[in-house]
Amino acid sequence: MCMALAIAAGERSALSVAGPALSNDLKLDAIELGWLLSAFAWSYVVAHIPVGLVVEHYGTRRTIGLGMLLSALISLVMAVAGATIFAQFALWIMFTARIMLGIVQAPIGSSSGIVMSAWFPKMERGVAGSIYSSMPLIAVAFLNPLFGYVADHHGWQSMFLSVALLSILAAALWFLEFQLPMNSKRLRFREKMYLERGGALIKAQENRKNANYVKSETSVFGQLLEIFGNRMMGGFLLAQYTTTSITWFFVAWFPTFLVSTYGFSISEAASASAIPAIAGFLGGVCVGFISDHTLKRTDNLTFSRKLPVFFGMSLVTGVFAIAPSISDPWLVIKLMAVAFFGKGVATMGWTITSDIAPANKIGLAGSTINAVGNISGIMTPIAIGYLVAMFGDFSWALYLMAAHGLVALLCHTFLIGELKRMEPIH
Repeated sequence: MCMALAIAAGERSALSVAGPALSNDLKLDAIELGWLLSAFAWSYVVAHIPVGLVVEHYGTRRTIGLGMLLSALISLVMAVAGATIFAQFALWIMFTARIMLGIVQAPIGSSSGIVMSAWFPKMERGVAGSIYSSMPLIAVAFLNPLFGYVADHHGWQSMFLSVALLSILAAALWFLEFQLPMNSKRLRFREKMYLERGGALIKAQENRKNANYVKSETSVFGQLLEIFGNRMMGGFLLAQYTTTSITWFFVAWFPTFLVSTYGFSISEAASASAIPAIAGFLGGVCVGFISDHTLKRTDNLTFSRKLPVFFGMSLVTGVFAIAPSISDPWLVIKLMAVAFFGKGVATMGWTITSDIAPANKIGLAGSTINAVGNISGIMTPIAIGYLVAMFGDFSWALYLMAAHGLVALLCHTFLIGELKRMEPIH
């Protein structure tokens, strides 16, 4: 699952790496680039609920694997769209391709809660969730410099060809290795007992035809109303939106921010973006151990999961608030490393999802949480594009991210309350 998310994140961020050169070749302004960067999230959000139902019916292995193969095909379309013959329609071809990418990547978000709840007992989900949630950052750290080098030396079209090849290799490895516990031939009896005693939902259904599947009499709309109407879940959904928005600033606009504000080349900006990404990954990995250790010592789920969020989002809010006043590019990059270390520390989303989602609707709840969070993928790139076009720089875009960090803190303080598993939806 970590590999699947990392490859998916690399495919998403590839456009931001190619953005400056692609914009120059296709004569796109900041607003047009912002809309193109947001195209992925439009379909990614809308697809989550129906795809969540598809995952419950056909299983994570088939849906994610097929999604990887289709992602490779979409990257090939992105590369071909740059050909002279398609110049007049390139923007619309790419926009359509990015919309399709959002649909085929949606099963990853829908499956994350299922896989984490099934493979990890409660006391170990902090580490698992933090490592998993940090995969987009580590993907940026390792893949962005590679993509930037290819784009700078061989053109952005060649960069998308390399993305396609990477997706094909990942799909092959996925089909060879992935299984849920209920289908794994490697899981020994003692391991199974250890997981079950620790609260792992190893019978998390991968297929509606499974004899153990508990059907819900409530309509899908009714199930969604129960999820949104629960105060804890509602507050968590809003917090996920604001937290994910900060990730989208980094994934969609950070390289362009460095190129347009400080005159970096594409490869320099892509390499520099690895510094905050690595910091975010380290923060995410560290917090998993700290959160699980705190949970074992205190047996207080709320305290052990929320403390990292308060610390991390405070760093994020502070850094983005002061960043517009700093002119030294490398100081800004160091501060962004501090901010994304904090973002990594605060990234408890999938851990908390696996802790609080109703046991019989983890797939649907995970889809809903991921969908709402990624609405920011629609709004943030567009909003930043307009702010840059209006004010001529990224200052107000950075202030906007600081405001999102503050809202996340307020949600965890006043709305979410005690963390506990939501009652099953019948």
